[in-house]
Amino acid sequence: MANIQRFARLDCSNVHYVLVETPAMCRTVRDEIEARGGRVVEEIPDAVPSPLIVNAGSSLQYVSDYRAVLSRLTPLTPQILIVSQTPGQRSPHLCAATRVFNRQELVADLRSLGYRLAFTVDHDLPLTHGKAPGPSVVASLVFTSAAS
Repeated sequence: MANIQRFARLDCSNVHYVLVETPAMCRTVRDEIEARGGRVVEEIPDAVPSPLIVNAGSSLQYVSDYRAVLSRLTPLTPQILIVSQTPGQRSPHLCAATRVFNRQELVADLRSLGYRLAFTVDHDLPLTHGKAPGPSVVASLVFTSAAS
């Protein structure tokens, strides 16, 4: 964050950074992030300052019940919800070591929670899984609140 502030010359005084991670990762990064004014937690908080942008990164593919995670995040009313660097395909969800999402199902899940797909970017990174029912690609999807 310090590099972003220095090179982009952004006023980040109203930016609140909250990282939700595994206990091991929290222990590893807590001092550095909190020294820069961020917060490191192991559970999704019940409330955070607004306005809010949630970046799920590629983390949803590793969560056993991603719908439960989305149901915890959306009540925080983020204006923007980013699911980046996430494997997807046209076939049904595939669960192996990591989840490969059916993109239409993921979009429908977020629509049911009050979010619409604003845009998506395919990263042209083909994935190969031993028994994948079809080709998959890494994509980033950006959702906005349907209320706004």
